[in-house]
Amino acid sequence: MNQIEGLEERQNYTEQQVQSTAQDIIALQNKMALYETLAGFVPALVMIVIAYLKFHDKLRSEHN
Repeated sequence: MNQIEGLEERQNYTEQQVQSTAQDIIALQNKMALYETLAGFVPALVMIVIAYLKFHDKLRSEHN
């Protein structure tokens, strides 16, 4: 009986480790998705700011 209980405890511990590892993997995947999204937005935002500054400078030079 003790061997069976020991095996059940080891199985429960292993299942908890697998569950914890799966949760860690999901958390990392979510972080990666966030970083990929930011990596797409940041260059686009920089390009928009540069275009705005060029346009603003052009308007100011035409006004003067």
